Amino acid sequence: MLCLLLLASFSEFTVAREYVTKHQPVHHHVDKAAAAVAQHAHNAAVAGSGESHRLAQIAAAASAVLEVVECEYERAPAIDCALQHIDADKDGRICKEEIQQALDKVIYLWESLFTLYYSANYVLAHCDADQDGFISAEDFARSEAHCLHDCLPRRMFFEKVCNRLALLPQPLPPVTCVPPPPLPALTP
Repeated sequence: MLCLLLLASFSEFTVAREYVTKHQPVHHHVDKAAAAVAQHAHNAAVAGSGESHRLAQIAAAASAVLEVVECEYERAPAIDCALQHIDADKDGRICKEEIQQALDKVIYLWESLFTLYYSANYVLAHCDADQDGFISAEDFARSEAHCLHDCLPRRMFFEKVCNRLALLPQPLPPVTCVPPPPLPALTP
């Protein structure tokens, strides 16, 4: 079974690499090609295409292609930027409301597809390692495998959020963070 899974993954990776090579032969444009594959996958999913599952796999493989090419967007500066610009109340933790405020401030209307995928809920689900409703530096450290884990999410974060927040004339105002409801108690 593992052998079949590896072959399937290699097959998707090969398809993505061929796509990238065909559409963007210069290696420093690989991320644009991977983003194009991801966009095709999303368009197919929205249209209800039967190919959406395969295209999603190809998009994931194309994202893996980015890791073959050296990425100019490192994880540590992305985390520093998030804590510096999104943490509006400067308590060392980022809450859902702060993420939403940042996205609302810097994402243009025609880029709303970005916020559908990288929503505040998505960010919390992938970066809040202890699931307390807040993202701290410790959460970033423990969620390395899921949060800003490869080049494409880091690139999107820098270009769509971080760089734009840094250009704002004033920092984001503090917002009221609403703690998530407590988890229900387990009954024996």
